[in-house]
Amino acid sequence: MTWYTDEGPNASFRGVRFHVLANDSAVGRRGALHEYPGRDEPWLEDLGRRARQWTLDAVVLGSDYAAQRDRLIAAVEQPGPGPLVHPQCGLVQASVLDCRISESTQAQLVARFTLTFVEAGKSSEPRRMASTRDQVAQAGQVVETAAAAEFEGVVVTRGLPDFVATSLRSRVAGLVTQVRGLAAGLTTALAPLAELQQQIDGLNAGLVALSYEPAAMANRVTTMLRQLTRSVTQQPADALRLAKVLWGYGRLGVSTAGVSPRRATEIGNRMALARLVRSTAVVEAARAISELGFGSFDEAQLLRDEYAAACDELLLAGVADAHFSALRALRSTVVADITLRGADLARLVRWTPAQSMPVLVLAQALYGDGTRADDVLARNAKRIRHPLFAAGGVALEVLANA
Repeated sequence: MTWYTDEGPNASFRGVRFHVLANDSAVGRRGALHEYPGRDEPWLEDLGRRARQWTLDAVVLGSDYAAQRDRLIAAVEQPGPGPLVHPQCGLVQASVLDCRISESTQAQLVARFTLTFVEAGKSSEPRRMASTRDQVAQAGQVVETAAAAEFEGVVVTRGLPDFVATSLRSRVAGLVTQVRGLAAGLTTALAPLAELQQQIDGLNAGLVALSYEPAAMANRVTTMLRQLTRSVTQQPADALRLAKVLWGYGRLGVSTAGVSPRRATEIGNRMALARLVRSTAVVEAARAISELGFGSFDEAQLLRDEYAAACDELLLAGVADAHFSALRALRSTVVADITLRGADLARLVRWTPAQSMPVLVLAQALYGDGTRADDVLARNAKRIRHPLFAAGGVALEVLANA
């Protein structure tokens, strides 16, 4: 009997590869059979689809078969589900239901496994969910109000030498130039872009007067930034991308040791502007995130950590108490929103094709669906140099087909 082909292992679990000689699948639906006294006809009550199970007759073999056997044993003994590459079904998230091993003195350097897998389900139940988008919007408004109030209370230019107000105007002018550059890189409708340009022109024209009116300046700056991220951008992903650029604006921790009081005031004004811009940016990022769909659990977690880090940098920058409390509440709301919406998404897993193949064929092998080739290619743009030649032996990031 031929136990394997020369094509190499055709399946794997948690990255441990093995040969599959034969496989059985259990599919169908569950039902409760009802039989009644005095009636000849029964009734089968449909209880839903049954859990899909796969039983694989597998082998590991060769001079290093013992090491392969031990790796596979370690993989099946790990808790929880893992990525199973099935020779016919492709990539699925599965849990091990049973594993039996047989070795024979007559067939040396071979370990035979009978592996039974069951599809990995979700432990879920109906639950009440608040509108996280509304909560994010409300928390963002509180941050905007607190940030503007702090800016008004901190910035001082009246009664001081001209260089203090000039420095502040220079910073705002630089911000305007940055906003204009960000807008130039977008494909958008003319009306929102024209409105943004009007706001920019008005801000530039009144910059001298505004440098002595902190409240009015804060309002003009935040209105311009909101126009950029809410109206000029067409998609939440674009708004988030711009907000990420802006939440790194300016410097938050500039030392004033050894400088004159007037120079310290100038530096304080600049840092106040940086806090205002960054606060507006994290508010706009929160709004965009609340409207954004996540591609995977891993993407959601990465975005959650990035957003939390941006907020933490602001929280550690010595903001006023009201501003601090509002930022902390917004951070908690956004983190909870991302965690809740990302919890049930598919996980990213590492999968290594045994040989080179077109991405279309790779997607068909993984998912039984060649239309998902674009997703595979997008996630591995740096690993796949050409769509016709996905290199064998190169680990790829793919969605588990749970």
